[in-house]
Amino acid sequence: AQGRMVPGFFRIARASALPARFCALLAIVAAAPSAGQNTERVLSLEEAIKLFTAHNPSLRVLLADVDAVSGLARQAAAWPNPEVSFTDEPAFGLLPSSRETTVAVGWRIEWPGLRMARIAAAEQSLAAERDRASADSLRLLLSVIYAYIDAASRAERTAISADAAAAARQAEEFLARQFDEGEIAGLELHRMRVERAHYENELATAEAETRAARMRLAHRVHPDGAVTSFVPVDRLEGIPEAPPLEDLLLSIATLRYDLRALRQDAAAAGATVRESRLFWFPRPTMRGGLKRGTDGMSGLYASASISLPVMNRYRGTIQYRTAQLRAAEYRLLLAERRAEAELRQAYDRYISLRDRMETVGNELVSEATAAVRSVRVSFDEGEAMIQDVLDAALIFREARLARHDMMAALWVAYFDVLHAAGRPFPTSFH
Repeated sequence: AQGRMVPGFFRIARASALPARFCALLAIVAAAPSAGQNTERVLSLEEAIKLFTAHNPSLRVLLADVDAVSGLARQAAAWPNPEVSFTDEPAFGLLPSSRETTVAVGWRIEWPGLRMARIAAAEQSLAAERDRASADSLRLLLSVIYAYIDAASRAERTAISADAAAAARQAEEFLARQFDEGEIAGLELHRMRVERAHYENELATAEAETRAARMRLAHRVHPDGAVTSFVPVDRLEGIPEAPPLEDLLLSIATLRYDLRALRQDAAAAGATVRESRLFWFPRPTMRGGLKRGTDGMSGLYASASISLPVMNRYRGTIQYRTAQLRAAEYRLLLAERRAEAELRQAYDRYISLRDRMETVGNELVSEATAAVRSVRVSFDEGEAMIQDVLDAALIFREARLARHDMMAALWVAYFDVLHAAGRPFPTSFH
C-alpha cells in the first residue's frame, strides 16, 4: 500500500552482520501502526458524513432559517382580509326616535401585477435561502472532512513516532550491553540515550495531538453525542484525480450554491422593483351591505373608495429598491470572478502537489532506503560509525513523514478543488 515502508528493508536488516536489536534502529519508521492502544469508536469517512448529516445541530439551524423564509413566501401569497362593519345611528328626520342600522362588507382589490410581483420576489428569496443553506452545509461538511484528514494524518504520524521510540529503546539496550562488555565508549551510549529521549518526547507530543484531533473530529461530526473521540479507519491512499480545469470552469456558475443564491437574490430584487413601481397605481376598496331604518325603509347599498397618488408616488421606495437591484447584480459579478479565481488557485495547488507526489513522493522512501543500504554496507566493513547509523535512520524516518504529509496535503487540495467547483465530495479516499 502507498505510504508503507518497502518490505525488503527488513530483509536487508536481517541479512546484516549487525545484531538484530541494533538493526532495529534502522527501522525507526516502521510502517505498521500500533494497534489496540485506544478504545474510541472507529468510523469511516462515509460514516462520519452520515452522522454529521443526521445529528449536527448546525444543519438544523440552516433548516430553521429556510423554514422561516418559507413562511414569509407563504404569507406573500395571501389575499387581503375582508372588512365587516356595523353601525347603528340616529336617523335625523321627522320622528325623533327613528334610527338607521347598517351592516357592510368591504374588500380592498389588489391588482394582479402587484400581487404576482410580490409572490415572485418571495419565491426567489426562498430559493436563494435554500441555496445559501446548501452552500453553508457544504462548508460545514468540508470542515468535517478536513478534521477527518487531520485526525487520520496525525494517527499515522503517531504510529511512525511510536515505532521510532520502540526502535530507539531497543538500540539503547543493545548499546548498553556493548558498553558493559567494553566494546564501545560511553559517549556513544550517552548519545543514544539522548536520541531515545528525543523520540520519546516526539511520541508523547504526537499522541497528544492525535487525541486532540480525534476530539475535534467528534465535535465537528456530532457535538452533542455521547462519544467524545472518533478514530478514523480510512487511510489516505492513492492519488486523487480531479476533472480538467476547463470542465470545472464551465459548470461553476450552475453548480456552486453560493453563486446560485446570489443569482436568486438579484432576481428577487428585480421583482421587488417591479412591485414598487406598481405601488402608486390606485387600489380601490369596494364595500356593500344592508341598510335598515326604524321607519321601515331598508335596502342594499354599494360604495367604492380609491387612493389618489397625489402626495406619495413611492419614488423613494423605487429608488431604494433599484439601488438594491444594482448592488445585487454587482455582488453576483464580483462573486463569480472571485469563485473563478479561487478555483484556479485551488487547482494550481492541487496540480503542484499531485506532480510532486508522482515524482518526488515515491522517490523519498526509495532514496532513504538506498541510504540505509549504504550505511549497512559501510558499517559491516567498519567504515561507518554509530552516528552514521543514526543519521540514516533519521533520514528514513523523515522521508516517510514528508511523503505522508505530502499525501495529506494532496487530499486537502483535492477537496478544495471540488468545493471551489461546486462538485460533490467522495465518501472515501480510494
